[in-house]
Amino acid sequence: MNTNHFFAVDRIRSQYTILSKNVKSHKYVDLYWAIKNCILKYELPHDWLLPSTRLLCKSLGVSRTTAIKAYELLLLEKIIISKPGSGNRINYLKSKLEDKRVASPIQPNSNLYPQISEKSKSFLKNRALLNRLPNNNLAFRPGLPPIDIFPVNQWKKLLNLYWRYIKSSGLSYSKSTGLKEFKTSISNYLNISRNIKCDPDQIVVVSGSLQSLYLISNTLINCGDGVVLENPIFPNVHSVFKSSEANLYPVELDKEGIDIKSLDIVGNASPKLIHLTPSNHYPLGIPMSLKRRQMILKWASNHKALIIENDYENEIANHFTKTPTLYSLDTEDRTMTKHENPNKVFYKIDYDDSEWTVDDVANFDVDRYKDTFVKVIVKNRT
Repeated sequence: MNTNHFFAVDRIRSQYTILSKNVKSHKYVDLYWAIKNCILKYELPHDWLLPSTRLLCKSLGVSRTTAIKAYELLLLEKIIISKPGSGNRINYLKSKLEDKRVASPIQPNSNLYPQISEKSKSFLKNRALLNRLPNNNLAFRPGLPPIDIFPVNQWKKLLNLYWRYIKSSGLSYSKSTGLKEFKTSISNYLNISRNIKCDPDQIVVVSGSLQSLYLISNTLINCGDGVVLENPIFPNVHSVFKSSEANLYPVELDKEGIDIKSLDIVGNASPKLIHLTPSNHYPLGIPMSLKRRQMILKWASNHKALIIENDYENEIANHFTKTPTLYSLDTEDRTMTKHENPNKVFYKIDYDDSEWTVDDVANFDVDRYKDTFVKVIVKNRT
């Protein structure tokens, strides 16, 4: 049942009750003006579905002829449009002047309301960094897969299969950290693909990397705590920790990854966190060597620091070289691992005639890409 009809009827009734007190006018004219006033005052927005004439006349206690005549007048003015089988919809957009008027309300006296927190003020200073990517251009955006080959039909089939066997208990609230079945699936995947032995209860499912960093920073970072970052790094990583009022220590990279020996810390300051992208550094694409990973773990142990391992594009960067994760090498439980979209359906293969031998092609593991979408990039084709 579409309850939008009842919202519209309530608005129309309030206007009609006032106008119908004028005994000299016709009822269909009063109803016409009642609906029109609701539209002009934006009490009923553009493209809103109006109630049927049967429902309207029953709700207002008027004849159906009255409701039909009122709608006909609105159709003549093109304030509403009618489509066979779809009912009547409002067709009235705000002008630019009216939009500007609505978007520029009178500023209230700030002394009448509580002030926002100091942390909120800190985030406001850095909101330009958090919102620096425009939404109108999908090409060449970091972290965005080739959405033009997304398996829409396969996704629809999976959704239909889910709703076919759903139980009423499945519609209730679930744990805020994620569905147990989903976390178990992720745990099994990480065990097989990355040699990460973790319990499903250790996994927290979030809406994206930005939310995970926000949760970590709010849990661990106090004003003035030190955070080590690769330089360069994701803008959002920098902005979240900066907004948390942490002291940031940017460290340059060499061919093996972050050069932790070059970190210059003044005084007795000891960083609490270090954020890394060891599988495939963003944006330089440098993979961290095994030796450097072991060095990082030793450094974290000496400084009693925790590690955020952002496993960025591991499935693409480490297809042929299976370098152990920091999490699997860590013997002191200092590493928090971030995995984006672990059950990937998109893969990218770089094919280079000058590097691939006949044996490489013959022994290529095709079964690995079964039921996935593969994008092959050909280089130096001879």
